[in-house]
Amino acid sequence: LERGRDLAGTDFASQEDDPFYDPPEDQLLGAAHIQLEAIRYLLDVNEATPLVDYKGQSQGELLVSLVPMSRTVVLEDLEDLSEMQGQTLDLQVSLQSARGLPQRIVAQS
Repeated sequence: LERGRDLAGTDFASQEDDPFYDPPEDQLLGAAHIQLEAIRYLLDVNEATPLVDYKGQSQGELLVSLVPMSRTVVLEDLEDLSEMQGQTLDLQVSLQSARGLPQRIVAQS
C-alpha cells in the first residue's frame, strides 16, 4: 500500500511506470530573506530564516547555507570583498532543510 494506493494488483510496480500518475505541481509557499552582510567579509552564512506568505503569515522556516567561493583567488588570504574587485565570486547556496511547514503541504509531498 503506497499513499492509499495498492500497487500490487496493478501492472505498475512504481509511480514512474504508471502512465496515469501526475506528480504534484510546484507551489509557491512564500518568500525568505537572507542578510548578505557576512558575504562582504567573505564569511559563510548558516541561517534559519522565516518563510512568509503574501499575507505576512509564517509558513515555516528554511535552514540555508551560503558559502563564498572563488576559482582564481584564495579567499582565506583576503579581509573583505573589496579586495576582489574585478574578480568573480561564486556563491554556493544550499537549502539544508525546511521545518514547520503547514500540514496541507507536507501531506502532498
